[in-house]
Amino acid sequence: MTDERTLSRRDSLKGIATTGALIGGAGIGLGTASAQETDDHGVAQVTFQQCHSLYVLLEDTDSLPTNVWIRTYNAERERFENVVKPITGAHVTQFPAIYGDYYVAEFNVFQFYNRTPDDGDEIVSVTVGDETLVNPNECSSVPNDDSNDYDNGNDHNGYKNGDYKNGYKEGEQKKHGKKSDKKKGYGKGDSKDKTHKYDEKKLKEACKYDKKVHEKCEYGKKGDKGNGKGKYDDKKGKNGDDNGDNGDNDEPVSIDLDDIELIPECVDTVFGLARYRIENANDAPVVVDYDVHLSPEEGSIGIEANSATYFEVGATTSDGVATVQLRYNDAVVDNMRSNTDEECIPRGRIHLFVDSVDAENDEATFYIMNYNDIPRSVTVRIAGTDVEDIATVDPNSSLYFTITVPDGEATVELYYEGELLDAETSGAE
Repeated sequence: MTDERTLSRRDSLKGIATTGALIGGAGIGLGTASAQETDDHGVAQVTFQQCHSLYVLLEDTDSLPTNVWIRTYNAERERFENVVKPITGAHVTQFPAIYGDYYVAEFNVFQFYNRTPDDGDEIVSVTVGDETLVNPNECSSVPNDDSNDYDNGNDHNGYKNGDYKNGYKEGEQKKHGKKSDKKKGYGKGDSKDKTHKYDEKKLKEACKYDKKVHEKCEYGKKGDKGNGKGKYDDKKGKNGDDNGDNGDNDEPVSIDLDDIELIPECVDTVFGLARYRIENANDAPVVVDYDVHLSPEEGSIGIEANSATYFEVGATTSDGVATVQLRYNDAVVDNMRSNTDEECIPRGRIHLFVDSVDAENDEATFYIMNYNDIPRSVTVRIAGTDVEDIATVDPNSSLYFTITVPDGEATVELYYEGELLDAETSGAE
């Protein structure tokens, strides 16, 4: 099956005459003072392209590695989720025609979920250090009423306050960062209890503690209005009564460990990473500890109520093998080996070819082959210009497109999750 479309050179290659053009975007700068207060992360600006693409701009790579916390809307599961995304020197590139001298880390939510832009997944916000930047575009998943603080930048990312930043606890292992010398015993003498009480201190750290908004980040107390849940209010007390009295029913709501699950997603054998998802089906947020078998890597990470958090760990073998153990209050929750059958980046399964060159008419035709069993949406760029577009190719199919360039000569590049997959040059001998 084939399809054909045209990428036109107009306005000195400043736009694309096709649907889905992504030229231009909403850029948000991080203040100098704020940047200095956020562990010298080095991020100068964040640019949102519509509702599904995010570009983190760095002035240099001296501050790397670092992590950013991306809040997404998963349209398939109809819920908000969180992605802890590591940025290393290998994860950034430069697009001088678009972003000048900045180093760029790219995140496309539809590529992360292995879907297409039409599927409705969205980027809600990104947290860099202590600063949360909300997508200013008109995204359907971002409410515009007073019931939340998405529109004013106070996204309840869960790690803005307290010791937990970018998904990892301060002083403990950050992805690609300094590793702790402390080693945990692995699976010896551990038992899995069905329920555990809330850890009030951890839950305050796991959620941005904002009484004004975000009921998802509250932690409950039995006896409030007879519904088994209660908001914690410093002024009214833990059961919502005005006198601050906790009442007779002050027993914390339990966390069911059977409702916390570690799911291996995929591996990146080039970067030596294994991606996991932690599912939390409890009606309250949790913070869990994790460690990697045969590795000193360990840390803590939080998950919102009835949601999931994605994170990556270093693999212990060249083919992406890692075994991660989750703990909650020292009880083993789950042990899972990485999913080495699935590569996070579809390297070798999406290719670009030159079909023909018409120098007289200043045209070149390319086609993309998708050797996957699902549709793939790739970012198409013309090197040395600010032209970029998203091309969706059906499963096991090809997509043809024609560009208008002088003498039909151009280098076209395909990107996926910010990584260059393939490139071809037309009109060159």
